[in-house]
Amino acid sequence: MRLRKFILFAFFIFVAAETKAQDSAVSAVLVQLRVEKNRVEALTKNNDNRKLQILLEDRDKVNQVMINDFTDNFTRWPVYYFMDTNYDKIAARQFEGVLLTADLKPVAHSPLNATSNFKVVSYGYPNIKSKYSEKAEDSSAYIHDVSFRIEQAFTIKNADLSFQSMYFRLGDNTIYSKKNFPIKYYYKSKEFKLEYIPCARFYQGDPFMKAPQRMIKYK
Repeated sequence: MRLRKFILFAFFIFVAAETKAQDSAVSAVLVQLRVEKNRVEALTKNNDNRKLQILLEDRDKVNQVMINDFTDNFTRWPVYYFMDTNYDKIAARQFEGVLLTADLKPVAHSPLNATSNFKVVSYGYPNIKSKYSEKAEDSSAYIHDVSFRIEQAFTIKNADLSFQSMYFRLGDNTIYSKKNFPIKYYYKSKEFKLEYIPCARFYQGDPFMKAPQRMIKYK
């Protein structure tokens, strides 16, 4: 029994050391912000100006609280931002004119190049497949075997945009209030499924960090 515990302990120490060694070479964290391109186009096509205005305001508020969270609560690596419509450019390592500062202005000279190591983080509906599904949506899709429905999640990807880990919440009935989270770092739309729950200070921690409040760590 003691030997088994020792082996298990040694394994976790090895994994932690390996993860930290890989992370030590990271140059930056790229935070993916929402554009809501499909929703904007659909509401524009339908001439639904009321909902379009609400969507744009909610989108901007969600993006801003995420920026606030990483500006105030994350110092582990330099942080830059990009719009999700430029995801393919990030995948192709085309950083010039794509990376943004916290005030959403283009970074004058990209700190990253074709060989840079970085992490990409996002908040929203994760791209996943069930272990019972035969088709992955893309190369970054990963398998889950849970019987419940995963709602929005904070997802961490590697520089090749492969999945590393995520923190997710469950179901539609999870209740959040401004009492649970500082308003500067939290927003939830009343009309659309748009939200951000502060995750930066948890990502600031070690590989075995505690999941954010009311969220569960996967992998």
